[in-house]
Amino acid sequence: MQEKNYKILVVDDEEVICNLLKDFLGEKGYEVMAVNRGKDALDALKTFQPNLMLLDIELPDMKGLEVLQHSRTISRSLKVLMLTGHGTMETAIESMQLGAYDHLSKPFELNMLESKIKKMIKDE
Repeated sequence: MQEKNYKILVVDDEEVICNLLKDFLGEKGYEVMAVNRGKDALDALKTFQPNLMLLDIELPDMKGLEVLQHSRTISRSLKVLMLTGHGTMETAIESMQLGAYDHLSKPFELNMLESKIKKMIKDE
């Protein structure tokens, strides 16, 4: 798939992270939507139909793992990269068992994020 047509949904409770990632990924040519709540993420999966979701583990209305589980009923082909500032190895393993492609611990470098996204695109 061409990166230029690639849609990314950013789901993070921190507005500053949403804005940073939306700007950074938008400059790289991706179409990006950012939301702060799990329910909004599930709605966006239906309307925005992203190829990839960057999903925070901690959200104000539900856990990221719960969003991940529900996302599988909406789109089986969706690639999910879990973002966590509070992650444990158990959380990372559980997210992979639930279908996440990979995870990234906060704080992370934008170059690392971009390289993971490119790898995910390449693996399609």
